[in-house]
Amino acid sequence: MTDVGRKLRSGNEYSPFVLDLDFAQLLERVVPTREPEDSDTEDALDTSNDASPTTAVDTAASAPIQDEVSADMRPTKRRKYKAYKKQMAQAARYKVKGRVTLIRAKLLTVNSSAHRQTDLDSSNLPATQDGYSGRHGTQAYQDAAQKWTVEELLCQGFSLVKWDGCTPRPLIDTKGRIFAVLAGRPKDLSFDSDCEAAYGAMASELQGFNLQEKEIRHRRGDFPAMATGVSYGNGQTEPSRLAAGETGPNADGLKRLLNNRQIQRIASYADSAFKLWAPRLYSYYHEHIEEMHRALPHLRRNFPRSIFTCATFNFGPKVWSFKHRDSHNLAFGWCSITALGRFDYTKGGHLVLWDAKLTVEFPPHSTIFIPSATVLHSNVEVSPIEERASFTQYCSGAIFRWVDNGCRTQENFRKVDPAAYNQCMEGRRRGWEKGLGMFSTLDELSGHK
Repeated sequence: MTDVGRKLRSGNEYSPFVLDLDFAQLLERVVPTREPEDSDTEDALDTSNDASPTTAVDTAASAPIQDEVSADMRPTKRRKYKAYKKQMAQAARYKVKGRVTLIRAKLLTVNSSAHRQTDLDSSNLPATQDGYSGRHGTQAYQDAAQKWTVEELLCQGFSLVKWDGCTPRPLIDTKGRIFAVLAGRPKDLSFDSDCEAAYGAMASELQGFNLQEKEIRHRRGDFPAMATGVSYGNGQTEPSRLAAGETGPNADGLKRLLNNRQIQRIASYADSAFKLWAPRLYSYYHEHIEEMHRALPHLRRNFPRSIFTCATFNFGPKVWSFKHRDSHNLAFGWCSITALGRFDYTKGGHLVLWDAKLTVEFPPHSTIFIPSATVLHSNVEVSPIEERASFTQYCSGAIFRWVDNGCRTQENFRKVDPAAYNQCMEGRRRGWEKGLGMFSTLDELSGHK
């Protein structure tokens, strides 16, 4: 299917051609006005959160204006009062101006994206009625481990989505919903070097790991992979951190990876891009995950600036996943996938979205979001002389159910408050439908609705 220009309800037309806009430069013109809650969005707007030799960062711009009066701005004499009032009024104007400029930058990011229309209707994806998890479906197990080349997939009727790894490309379903997005990466060259360093750190830790067979060969593929973070299931009474990252033989190495500055930056970028492209869904995550941490304050987060509760390091050096769904994740939730390594992305490493019949070029250091619980996905293998790894973040759907149960198990909820339980169960019959309603549309994100 070809890309075409789109006409919004306002009558405005947008071309799929990409505008060469430097949002980092745009945001650097903002005086010290950035709100603390906006700091996460910078990387998604092609700007860097880290000061580095390759990034011109005004250190003053990193400090938001406080609502409180700073000590050096308090008037000490009556004659200074006018100057003081003028300073505070100017600060307030800058604060508003910074907010408006950031919003404009977000709109420019969306409006300069090259969207891709698909024939997929997200409501037909296999999910439980309450939306807390996906369903495997019989197709997921048919020839799951079969290797496919790009040419073979094209012969099967798949479409090739060419992607430079930088320009955002939202994927649109038949109802106009953004069900997935090729989010990209910041233009800042230091992000590439950080991704290379992250890949090196993963390779280094892998050498010292003592892996079990199930961590090397599993239903997602034949490559070493380890998950760490907060999950819930298998008879647990409350969410807890996976043992592999806490008490397992490789726990120290996993903790070092979580504390790695470069990996933290990748995780933070995914968080900011998630917030940009699916704000309603992100708010749903935020409300539930924060409620979980209020109930269980002892639970350690994977990263200080990432909403996702769990992460998997797919170490490589030959990561290509079998055809699968991650059905235990939230059915309408998004999983972030960041490709790492050194390979020619036009020849291998593609992300295959079977339900949408798309073969997507997936360059190293770039991030893609998909509803991994419901969309059947896999990878094309890279060449024998190339290396590929990946880093993913996601959330167990059972965590959201636990929070909606009043931070308790379903059985405990039923026993303690049967009336509320029955009412809640009735409302959950439309959980999957409500979840799909949290996907954004281009009109909404473009400010035309």
